[in-house]
Amino acid sequence: MCIRDRPNIIFIMLESLGASRVGAYNNPLPITPNLDHLAENGWLFKNFYVPVSGTAKTVFASITGLPDVSSIETATRNPMIANQRVVLNYFEDHKKLYFIGGSAGWANMSGVIKQSIDGITLYEEGNYTEPMVDVWGISDWSLFKEADRILAEKRRSKPFIAYIQTAANHRPFTIPDEDSGFEALSFSEEEYRSAGFRSLEQLNAVHLLDYNIGLFMEMAKKSGYFENTIFVLYGDHNNRITTTPFMKPFYEALDLDGLHVPHIMFGPKYLEPKVIEEAASLVDVVPTMAGLLGVEYNNTTMGRDVFGPAFETDIVGSRAVFTQTSNKRNPVIGAITKDFMARMESDGSDAKLHDLNSPTPAVDVSGEHPEIAEYLKSLAVGIYETTKFNFYHNTVGEAEKRQQQK
Repeated sequence: MCIRDRPNIIFIMLESLGASRVGAYNNPLPITPNLDHLAENGWLFKNFYVPVSGTAKTVFASITGLPDVSSIETATRNPMIANQRVVLNYFEDHKKLYFIGGSAGWANMSGVIKQSIDGITLYEEGNYTEPMVDVWGISDWSLFKEADRILAEKRRSKPFIAYIQTAANHRPFTIPDEDSGFEALSFSEEEYRSAGFRSLEQLNAVHLLDYNIGLFMEMAKKSGYFENTIFVLYGDHNNRITTTPFMKPFYEALDLDGLHVPHIMFGPKYLEPKVIEEAASLVDVVPTMAGLLGVEYNNTTMGRDVFGPAFETDIVGSRAVFTQTSNKRNPVIGAITKDFMARMESDGSDAKLHDLNSPTPAVDVSGEHPEIAEYLKSLAVGIYETTKFNFYHNTVGEAEKRQQQK
């Protein structure tokens, strides 16, 4: 499939939203009706993972196409690697904008945003007329209103690509005193804990995020860019859960509940409903959009078009993506498909293979599938080491940057 015209693209980062929070991914409580509607009427990626948990790490990976495997702090904080070659710069027909309700200076995210994305306009704390509500800046509702006002004007000249980075679904789980029509939900402790939530405040922060997504869709319709836009939504990581018996056992057993996040593409004019079962990663999002729009690009990142060739399928039967959990200095890395996961120390030692469809997924099944075990081990270590190399060898030099600007 290739879309020949140039729709707008809006990437929406859903703060602290894991897949287990969303009805479309089996959460038993009716708290995400708007996201569920988009999932039902768009493309739903069932097995989608961020490579490493953390907001700044997700911002880095989503822009650069490189998993943030930095062992000290976050990759965004390293000024030596802020200026990356990125697939997004091949979308030459689009204006590029980034919206965040607070300061993008936190973790030096602004450095990566401004230095890696050519011609980006960054809107952050101090650029808005809406009031601050907590440490994370203006509310998500205010952020969507500000973004909509600007996007409604920008659409008149050329198509745009916009990132909107939400923040409300994060401690302290602020419910702003706004006249948006939002009504908090009430459940018993047994009900919300059995749905994975640690508190009613945590649950209602998810419900508020979902509610604001619904309001933004209505804004887009009124402002005239809804039909000609592809909305790309993804979580940046999950927040803390109780237990999730409604999810497959491997998410908790293999420490993946923090990396498994919702990913939905919704384009009323362009995308027919579809469920994608293949494993996909955050770093794949922009290359997939480039493939969808027929944008030619030279890919020097670790992301791939989800619908393009996957060399590993001949060995393991399906796509595989990289994951990293646990301590940053001594991480546990892995390669995961829709059916198997290999987990190991970062040097490849203590490698185990896990059957994701088993009721006992923590059991090592390497002996039953030795070829898959060895291949996924090599893939995980290869991606980990290559990414660390790319941090410093995928950057744009000053001379090259000046040549691009001519």
